[in-house]
Amino acid sequence: MESITIGVLQPLSTIFQLSKEFGRGLKDAVNAEAGDVKVEIINEYIASGDTLTVEKAISKLLTFDEVDLVTGIVSNRVIEKIARKFLDNEKVLLVNNLGGHVPNVAELNKNVFLNSPHLWRHAYTIGNWGVKTFGKKGMFIGAVYDAGYSFSQMFYEGMMAADATAEWSFSVPPMRNPGELTNMDVIFPFLEQYQPDFIFAAFCGKETTQFLNEMIKRGWHKKTKITGLPYLTAPFNPLDDDVTVYTTAPFANEPDVLPAEVFYHLGRQSGSIIANAARTSNGHDLAQHIAKNLQLFHLSAKTDDDSRLTIMRNDMVAGKSDFSAAKVTDWGTFPLAIEQLRPLTQGIISGWFNPYLCV
Repeated sequence: MESITIGVLQPLSTIFQLSKEFGRGLKDAVNAEAGDVKVEIINEYIASGDTLTVEKAISKLLTFDEVDLVTGIVSNRVIEKIARKFLDNEKVLLVNNLGGHVPNVAELNKNVFLNSPHLWRHAYTIGNWGVKTFGKKGMFIGAVYDAGYSFSQMFYEGMMAADATAEWSFSVPPMRNPGELTNMDVIFPFLEQYQPDFIFAAFCGKETTQFLNEMIKRGWHKKTKITGLPYLTAPFNPLDDDVTVYTTAPFANEPDVLPAEVFYHLGRQSGSIIANAARTSNGHDLAQHIAKNLQLFHLSAKTDDDSRLTIMRNDMVAGKSDFSAAKVTDWGTFPLAIEQLRPLTQGIISGWFNPYLCV
């Protein structure tokens, strides 16, 4: 291709500058790797990333701007609603997200590609590793917002795969009032009732600090093991006592990428993929060239049955603004295999359409 026009979908987050960081990574890679290909980037703001707003943005990009490809940050649930547009228009959609939902493979097509750390797989790994390491009793705890993704489902699947007699329980407080944080008091009677060996905590932003301090206040940080996604420790604020939290690392093959750097990293990856495909494409086979990239998930992607994720031990000292993190192990995860993914999305699917952390 002599030139390529890229549409970029930019959601809002009050926790991380995810769109700004993604855009910076995209531009850095394109500028470095596009060679003689002329590149135009058109940004479209999509607020919280709801389906209606995303559909309007895509219609503009495809019809008015006549882009060759759309990328940016969109949830897997929204992909289900917009994928057909890219098949009908023979354009490429290269979606980036953290992986709040299991991808619904029934709604994908040959023009849709997903670049993600797939955090739903991390939840599976933690459930599986937790049972094998700490005991059979695992409990999912999270705010309503963070519980509205595939994390509890896959945490359960991981536990059951480790031991069919494992005991899964959960505690999810009611929806918070506007402008307020989640009422954590609701959680602790259920902790007392089920006495879990380990918990999977799904919170983000200020609520991570609030939750951990409530665990400390009630002494539960010494009674049960605390596990979670990488964003249970990012952003991080000082805590009221020493505590250890086990999390996954965002990318097992990129151990130096911190949670807060994931969006730049995804942007850089996408920019590199797009630039290399544009250089080798004749303009009509862009999707075929993008499909050659092994890190992307799509309908013809090779199954990664032996994929593993990294478990980290995070030791936090009371009052300190940082903490030490050390690798514990690499642990198997759920394969990105079409037929194994298909049953996971055939039941009732939660209604959250905005990307995880876009709050």
